[in-house]
Amino acid sequence: MHQSSGLPFVMKYIHYNASSRARPNDFEKLRHNTEFHNLLGYKLVTRQHSIYFSSEARKKVISLISKIDKELRIKRELYDKIF
Repeated sequence: MHQSSGLPFVMKYIHYNASSRARPNDFEKLRHNTEFHNLLGYKLVTRQHSIYFSSEARKKVISLISKIDKELRIKRELYDKIF
């Protein structure tokens, strides 16, 4: 989420104390606020997509590293046989 769209809402309804812990100014009001629910829903979906794409990228990187290791092992064995 872009700070320009979410930050004004957060600054209006959420208080951060000295240890950066967030507390709603009025919990009941915030709990029934449609804009707040939409904001949380958007953040949740965005994070879920991020986790999915990160895990897919991680799988591909692990596979690539495995293939590179295999190729290096083969080349090392060939080199050892020649010399």
